[in-house]
Amino acid sequence: MEEKRLCIKIVERDKLQQRDSRLKASAHLLKQPSIEALSFQKPARSKNGQTMTVMVKSDYMQLNQDGILDVQATVEMLKEIEKHVDLSKK
Repeated sequence: MEEKRLCIKIVERDKLQQRDSRLKASAHLLKQPSIEALSFQKPARSKNGQTMTVMVKSDYMQLNQDGILDVQATVEMLKEIEKHVDLSKK
């Protein structure tokens, strides 16, 4: 979690492989129907580095009718994401 965004990040320590790893991770995730169904998107800017964000979701925090964070509903949303998003390398 990063401020108001939920991020899927990867770690690639080898500087020569960072761009390729980021592109492969993005492509792998975009093939999954659950990524689109769960409203994940590619970040507006992609940069290479040891830790790289490959997907973001800005509406993961669940609010109650009063606009206050509903912790239980947010935890359920995170569990649903965990269940449907395959982060394993292929």
